[in-house]
Amino acid sequence: MDTGYAYVGILPCGCCVAIASDKPECKDVLAEELGKWVLAGLTVERKPVEWARANFRECTHKAAPKPDRPQLFPAPAEGA
Repeated sequence: MDTGYAYVGILPCGCCVAIASDKPECKDVLAEELGKWVLAGLTVERKPVEWARANFRECTHKAAPKPDRPQLFPAPAEGA
């Protein structure tokens, strides 16, 4: 079970559509990715990995912006 933190991108509708790991090995690309999310209209928040995995989903609302690279670690498998 992950106990660390991740950055999440949240749309104005409340959907969490992007995840980036807050780990030292990801720092090289993290700032650039978070900047892309902000430009795409996402609100960036730092959350526990457990929360991020439980709330990560594709937005079904109309005209949702899609970041170029929405996650830096795989989405959890169904039922995980």
